[in-house]
Amino acid sequence: MSEVGAHLSEARRFLEAARSDLRRRDYKRAVSSAYYCAFHATKALLLTERISPRTHEGLLHKFNEIFVKGKGFSRELGLILKDLKRRRELSDYVPGSEFSRSDAIEAIQMAERFLACIEEWLG
Repeated sequence: MSEVGAHLSEARRFLEAARSDLRRRDYKRAVSSAYYCAFHATKALLLTERISPRTHEGLLHKFNEIFVKGKGFSRELGLILKDLKRRRELSDYVPGSEFSRSDAIEAIQMAERFLACIEEWLG
C-alpha cells in the first residue's frame, strides 16, 4: 500500500473510531477522532504534492495554500479543517473541557464531508 493509501485508511479508521466513541457517549474522544480523520485525509492529499508538514499548523497552512488557494478547493473545506483542529485542541489539551452529543455529531459530519471531498478528488 502506498503512503497516500495508508493515510486514507487511517482517515477511515479514525472516522469509524469517532462513530464508535459517539455510540459510547465519549464525546471528547469522538471530537478528537473526527479531527484525526481529517488530518490523515489531508496528509494523504499533501503527499500527492510531495509535501509532508511537520506540525498540525503547517498541515493546515499547506492545505489552504496549495489546495484552497492554488487548486480551487472550497474555502469551506479549509474552515472545516481549522474548526476540527480547534475542537481537537480543546478536547485533548484543556482539562475539564466538555462536549455534548450534538458537538460530537457535528464534528463527525464535518469529518465525513471533508473525507468524502478528498477521496473524490483523489479518485
